[in-house]
Amino acid sequence: MLIIVYWPDKDPSAELDYGMSWGPTLGQLGDPPPTIISSNWLVVSGNVTIGANVVDSDGRGTVVRVVGGSDGTEAMLKNIVTLSDGQVIPAYAHVNIRSLI
Repeated sequence: MLIIVYWPDKDPSAELDYGMSWGPTLGQLGDPPPTIISSNWLVVSGNVTIGANVVDSDGRGTVVRVVGGSDGTEAMLKNIVTLSDGQVIPAYAHVNIRSLI
């Protein structure tokens, strides 16, 4: 299963929180569906950095703070989640870095 989400553009000077909704994927994995117990974010490409990283209180989503980046570039991040049933699943997120002024 390959999961890729495309986030709205980010200004290089902004520090933005972006989310990953895992609900639809989790719903396919069991009844009742498992929940996320841990989340790890990695920068795959681009010159952004990662700040705060949390799992939503309901265990169905993750949030990461994305900082920096150079105008006119792209960044790809990878979110690896561990589920309550022991499964480990990766997903990818893409964001364009664009000066929004």
